[in-house]
Amino acid sequence: MAQDAKPALLSIALIFAASAMFACVTGLTKIAGSANAPMLWFTAAAMIGSGAVLAWISHISGRAKVILRRDVLIYSAVSGGLMVAYNAINFVSVAHVGATVVSLAFILPTLLTYSFAVLLRMDRLVPVKLLAVACGVAGGVVLARAKLGTTSGADAGWVVLAICNPVLMAVNNIYRTRFWPGGMGPLLASALMLVLGGLLCLPVAALLDNSATGLMSGDALPILAAVTVLFTLQYPALLSVQYLSGPVFLSLCGPLIGVFGATGAFLFLGEAAPPGLLFSAILMIGGVLIFQSALRRDNQHGA
Repeated sequence: MAQDAKPALLSIALIFAASAMFACVTGLTKIAGSANAPMLWFTAAAMIGSGAVLAWISHISGRAKVILRRDVLIYSAVSGGLMVAYNAINFVSVAHVGATVVSLAFILPTLLTYSFAVLLRMDRLVPVKLLAVACGVAGGVVLARAKLGTTSGADAGWVVLAICNPVLMAVNNIYRTRFWPGGMGPLLASALMLVLGGLLCLPVAALLDNSATGLMSGDALPILAAVTVLFTLQYPALLSVQYLSGPVFLSLCGPLIGVFGATGAFLFLGEAAPPGLLFSAILMIGGVLIFQSALRRDNQHGA
């Protein structure tokens, strides 16, 4: 995969579009959760439905020739499992802590992806980048503490879970880059990860969730259809960005999701800002800006 220091205009357009769709999904799932939809079944259905559509498109376009290769299936199952884990956490926790907190937590993957890349010797440890990571983590801690102070004991665990969710996204960013199988494009990768991830979610939903019949309710079904359509567009866009420009640039969707999601929560969902929200956002966005400044200096020195 290309690791271009100056991503093409296509990558920039795709990352903005995918981030906006991700934020829309977060808002829609809050509405579904408030309507008492079974969210694990919801996650599985949206992933399998969108993955099936993408698999069909891959087949008719002649891009599904590598689908039965062992390395492709293992890769897709692992990445799909990680994907379903953070989607399930996102979908289930948003009804408890709100779209604002869930969306702002997505600011952290940029910094975490860099941290994991350093540990795996995919990048260098630079003091300025380390400061950026510290700012991002501090912002997450501020947000978690502020939200914990305003939630009941029953919801406190959901706050911690929502803040930890970006770790799984960062792990998946690194995994997908390091082990991307040869001959597999972003469209087929999206299809297989969604289908296999959704299938892995089914036994968990059967054990932990309410009956799947709740998906057929008048309130949940249109939202499920909308999220399925968004997934069908969102994941090929995200994986195209990764395929073209690498995991660190892909992780920049996190801050964009935070901005789009928090704005949408204020404008359309009537959410009030939790205490410490502004300070937390300043720390996290500041960390991202510091990180990007250091990255630009690295690119200039390496040119």
